[in-house]
Amino acid sequence: MEVNVGMREEAIEIVEQVAHQIDRDIQVLANGGKSFYEDTFEILLMKGERKRSVVVTKWEIAHAKTDPADLEEEIRNVWEIGTR
Repeated sequence: MEVNVGMREEAIEIVEQVAHQIDRDIQVLANGGKSFYEDTFEILLMKGERKRSVVVTKWEIAHAKTDPADLEEEIRNVWEIGTR
């Protein structure tokens, strides 16, 4: 399985931007999480002692560049509910 490192870095950057729209104190752990296949990534979020993970695909990231509403809703649900 070959992971596109540039794509993962881009996913982390976009998730971080959207997470900061929800709460500036949410941190994205760049080294945390996993890569599944070539186009799906688990990205870890942290605030204080709370940790959550969000799973995103390259298509969700591409869509979030022009309309981050869906990704924002997904992150908000994961963060507030704490399940995925």
